[in-house]
Amino acid sequence: MENQLLSTKFLTVNYRKKIRIPMANIIMLEASGNYTIFHILNQKKHLYAKCINAFEESLKMEGFLRVHRGFIINPNYIIDYDEGSSLISMKYDLKVAVSRRKKVSLRAEVF
Repeated sequence: MENQLLSTKFLTVNYRKKIRIPMANIIMLEASGNYTIFHILNQKKHLYAKCINAFEESLKMEGFLRVHRGFIINPNYIIDYDEGSSLISMKYDLKVAVSRRKKVSLRAEVF
């Protein structure tokens, strides 16, 4: 079910060290101050010293969704969305909060 285009594309997170992550393996990004935590397949986490905004444009063009100022998610890993609590359940037991302003657009884009 996963998008075939995502499987061949990479996100470069560090140009100096040439660190690239396959976009299909990214479950979500979580902001942590001036750092970004990447939640990758197989329940791995990677911390990078860049703001989440630095990755937003590249990921948005590949279908990722900014659902909160602190989260960018890959819609291929969404399991359920509870509108009452504004939480998205994702694979690997991850929960993501949805901001009030993003609720309407999320419903239109994903569900």
